[in-house]
Amino acid sequence: MVRMKLVRIILEEIQEEEEEDRKIKPQLVEPLDFENFLLKNKTVLQNDPQRELLLYPPDDISQVVLPRRYRTLSSGIPSKSEVENCNLFTKECINSYLSNWNLVHYKYNAYSGTYIDLPKIPNNKFKEEQYEIDIDTDAVDDIKSSLDSVTKEGYLMKGPEIGSERHFVNLGSKSFKRRYCYLRQEVDGTYILELYKDERKGEAKVTIVMDFCTDVIKNSKRGRYCFELRMTAGHKSYVLAAETEDDFKDWLSKLNSILHHNKLQDEKRAASLERDRKSPPSSPQIPVFGTLKGLEQSMNPQLIKYARETDISIASARKESRNKLFPLYPQLSLNLKQQSSSQNSVEPYKEIFGHRVLIRCENIKFKLQAVDEKNNLSQVEPYHTFLCLFDARNGRKLTENFHFDVNSGTIRKMMSRSILEDDNNLLPKEVSFEWIAHPQNALLSVTNPHADIFLVVRIEKVLQGGIYQSSEPYVKANKDPKISLKTYRNIAASCQRLGNYRMPFAWTARPLFRLYSNELDTTSEFHAIYRQEPNKLNDEELLKILTEYRKPDKFSKFTVIPGSLQISVSAVTEQPQNSLTTSLSPLKPFPIPPLCESVIEITEFGGSSEKEVHPYSFFVNHLFVYPLTLNFDTQKSFTRARNIACTVELRESDGETATGLKCIYGRPGQPLLVPSVSCSVLHHNTTPFWYEEVKIRLPIKLLPSHHLLFTFYHVSCDITKKRENGIETCIGYSWAPILHKGKINVDLQNLPVAAQLPPGYLSIHPFGLGKGNAGPDINWIDGQKHIFSVNLSLLSTVNTQDQHLFNFFTLAEKLLDPKPSATPSDNETTKILKALHAIQLSTLITFFPTILNELFFLLVHTGNEEISLNIIRVSINLIHMIYEAKRTDILNVYVKYVFVNPNISRNATVHEELCKYLPVILDPGNTDFLVVNKFMHHSNFFFDIIVKGMAQHLLSSGRIKMHRHERFSQEYLQKLKHWLMS
Repeated sequence: MVRMKLVRIILEEIQEEEEEDRKIKPQLVEPLDFENFLLKNKTVLQNDPQRELLLYPPDDISQVVLPRRYRTLSSGIPSKSEVENCNLFTKECINSYLSNWNLVHYKYNAYSGTYIDLPKIPNNKFKEEQYEIDIDTDAVDDIKSSLDSVTKEGYLMKGPEIGSERHFVNLGSKSFKRRYCYLRQEVDGTYILELYKDERKGEAKVTIVMDFCTDVIKNSKRGRYCFELRMTAGHKSYVLAAETEDDFKDWLSKLNSILHHNKLQDEKRAASLERDRKSPPSSPQIPVFGTLKGLEQSMNPQLIKYARETDISIASARKESRNKLFPLYPQLSLNLKQQSSSQNSVEPYKEIFGHRVLIRCENIKFKLQAVDEKNNLSQVEPYHTFLCLFDARNGRKLTENFHFDVNSGTIRKMMSRSILEDDNNLLPKEVSFEWIAHPQNALLSVTNPHADIFLVVRIEKVLQGGIYQSSEPYVKANKDPKISLKTYRNIAASCQRLGNYRMPFAWTARPLFRLYSNELDTTSEFHAIYRQEPNKLNDEELLKILTEYRKPDKFSKFTVIPGSLQISVSAVTEQPQNSLTTSLSPLKPFPIPPLCESVIEITEFGGSSEKEVHPYSFFVNHLFVYPLTLNFDTQKSFTRARNIACTVELRESDGETATGLKCIYGRPGQPLLVPSVSCSVLHHNTTPFWYEEVKIRLPIKLLPSHHLLFTFYHVSCDITKKRENGIETCIGYSWAPILHKGKINVDLQNLPVAAQLPPGYLSIHPFGLGKGNAGPDINWIDGQKHIFSVNLSLLSTVNTQDQHLFNFFTLAEKLLDPKPSATPSDNETTKILKALHAIQLSTLITFFPTILNELFFLLVHTGNEEISLNIIRVSINLIHMIYEAKRTDILNVYVKYVFVNPNISRNATVHEELCKYLPVILDPGNTDFLVVNKFMHHSNFFFDIIVKGMAQHLLSSGRIKMHRHERFSQEYLQKLKHWLMS
């Protein structure tokens, strides 16, 4: 009873204590202020031997500047002084391509993660232990047989025994029999070569013990891949033959290594026997030693090792090959995977190419040939040829044109022009113009190869007349030398008079990649060369034909010109020597003087897919001009306007003495840059169609006066009549300004044609409502109807076609102008910033570093809260667009290599401005949930920018040397704390 009462009392006391504990509320413990703790215990921590575990290393952060590397011998980018007067967008693009890579290096970054991320983690692969009791008795034989190591096995041809009188013509003769040979090593080290009927290894037909083999020699008399196994006396030799050269070399190598091994074993046995024979007899007296001393005299190496052991050697031996404890735990070892940071594995921005293909244009031969001065058969006239790629599946032209020249030197002399040197200074002075005058090699790039990409070649000839009339001698070519000689003389006369004008003649095409496999088709010949039809000249008609390429009945209606065209195609993995970019800049490696023929890179026109474009890191500023059609059918200003030639120029003035700029890429035999280019001529056609591509190297500084001038001529093709005014008669002019409201004017344009060109013609513009034009008097053809069509395409890394991006940089230029004539209002600024949300994704990717640099610069430059908030909002949206396109690598490269804190007079930094305005955007009362949601998904980018900005600020200002609590202002720390706590 007493015991029960005692227990009851104890339980009651426990219950009372628990009730008291429930009444006491738990106290909230504030987290430790780490910085405060370090400051208060500074002296103690500095004297603590384990202080490295608590204190941050002072030499952890450093700034690294990597020089930008270029593919070309020189950067090829205009200097900052050359672009001083250009618009802001061009200047910022050039600055982006000239800037070095700026990195923040963390010396101890490898130790900043978890145990898994620590460096030098051994990659232990633990083998599963196998015990005797677990071994299947039925598999014992298999285990024993696995001790025999197979050295080589495969099919060989076995010949007859040595001494046979048969003669062996080839390996396909009946003297040789195909046998499956199996070379293996027995447990005792003996090598055996067994010959079976097939790979099933039934009963061995022949067994050769390699111990009796003395030599393995080639026997080329009995076959290309024959070899002979010579045996010792009393054993017959064997003749074997491999089926391929690789097998032949491999078998010889294996067999010779076995013979070498056997020879070494024989020498060791002979040396051992010699030592036993010369060694003196052992003494019968056995010395007596102590225990350890006796072990040292033992013949057992393990006992000798045991006798020499010490405590130190035993302790060090225990540490050898000791495995880590954590990987032994299966569930933990599965997670021990090195997770490298996304920023550590990225490389700087660079040019990205697809499948690179080297094209070599070798020759063109037609059945119609003539005898030259050296009584050799040669072509009858010079041909103007160019090639390009077409994508029939997507209905577009894939690359620019590559003009090549395969004419012989004799034929080139038929042309009146002869250029020996060039004054454009595009190539090094040590390189002669003749090296590049007649290019034949092109380097193409195909991002998405498929079977519907076609290599198209167009062939033009000197203007003579109609296409049917000029091609008839080729179509009906025979061996009559009189007809060939007559054609040759007529063409020679045309070359002297009309050598500067060309006409369409023929074309051919073939797929660049094989069907189904999409592998490169290296066939050099084309199926046929077809006569060019006058009504199927433009690219749209050609694409329709290419879509039906694999339907033979569709091509039967085209006229075939007997002849052949040889163009070799090969895949390229490394940059060929003495190559040039599409801007004719020399590429590394470029030996001087050149050791190889010139190779010119051909531009691949980028697609609309975000996966096919990459951030620009190079300078290109090209404008492609495509004159399309001219409708002179109803004009009455000129009596003769049928053989129409169109000449294209780029001028910077509309003055009376203005001429074309030398900025158009020339054709083979012309200077590298020429002032004008003429299109091919259609005979007796008042509504000509053209397929010409004029490639222009735009000036870096574009003015409102820069314009394209198109001049139209009637060309007299009758070589029997001599005209006082020459062969050309000007029949009209048309022009198109390069800039429209400050932005380059591209895409399809329909223009009127004027009968004359008065000075100041750029000032002509209509008043509207049919009330005439402003500017000088002018006579329009066909009542100022838009009878001329031209298409423009821009390929530039310093100019943009996107209207929203153009408006943004125009606004930024006004905001940053130190002497603004008219400062944009806040409403206008906000409107343009919001419109930047609609930027094209491909434009955003290509100009991403330039765009983000400018946004961050405006963020720290402007002190307006509304503008700063809109800048951050648009930045969040642009980052979201990049994430949605799955191009996060672009963001990682920007953070690691590109971002630099803008250097401005106003004392503001990017990290401070972000920490100031991001809490406003992320405020719970903010109704813009979409922006908040985007930021929460991609906040790591902005945190990375803040971290790098803070590090750069400490390093550039020298505050890294100050105490940790003094490095940043208290205001910034409070903002950061408020943001993170909220």
